Parts: sequence; structure tokens; C-alpha cells
Amino acid sequence: MILEMLLFCFLLYLYKMRNVKHIVIVMLLVALLASLTVISVKAVSGMIAESITGQLQLIYPIFYVMGVIMIVSCAFQIKFLNQAMKMFDATEVVPINFVFFTTSAIVAGRSHTDRVQPEAQTYGSLAAKLMCNRAGQSDDA
Repeated sequence: MILEMLLFCFLLYLYKMRNVKHIVIVMLLVALLASLTVISVKAVSGMIAESITGQLQLIYPIFYVMGVIMIVSCAFQIKFLNQAMKMFDATEVVPINFVFFTTSAIVAGRSHTDRVQPEAQTYGSLAAKLMCNRAGQSDDA
């Protein structure tokens, strides 16, 4: 997370102060904000799901902090994406945004899942959970 913030600050410095208007710079800013949006949406939706099941999460300040982060990161993501659409052709922006957004969302989701559920890293246990079978159980029995 700290590396992501440092990279965002450096790219923002290049974009605003040094006036570097390259499509990769702008789209990386959008992608870094997208990863923050993905993490905050995942946190807020998880807290809402826990609240529905009976463990009220809405009383904790982190719910509201993540909600604000979600709204602000989404708004600035849209701002930078609109700036990119004004500076560059849509045939350049849309494919680059698709690749960068998808990559950042996968990396952010994966790193968040690794911190929250470290046992999900092994493919055997994940596959067993997905197939609803216990390890070592066969269909022949």
C-alpha cells in the first residue's frame, strides 16, 4: 500500500508539476485509483454482508472511512479518465484503461485476499472448497 501511494504521488508530480502528459502516466493514475476503489468496495461490501448476517459493522468508524475512500477514489478516477479522454483518442484510452484497470483490480484483490485469508494461497485447498469435496474424497466410493 505504501509503494502504491509513493508511485501515485510520483506520477501525480510528473503529471501536474512537470507537465508530462503521456497516456501511460494518466492511465497509471487511473489504475492506481482503481485498485484503491476495489479494496474499499470489497471492505464496505464485506462489512454490509456481515451486518446483514447479524454482526453489526456499521458502528465501527472504519466502515465510514472506507466509504469515504471509496467515493473519493472513484470520483478522482473518473476525473483522470475524463482528462485522458480529452487529451487522447478513445481508441487509445479505452484499451489501455481496460488492461490497466483489470491488472490493478486483480493485484489489489489478490493482495487483500492474501492478507485476510492466507490459507487461500494453496491451490489444493481452494480447488477443494470450490468443488465442495473434502481432500482425498473420490466419486467412486
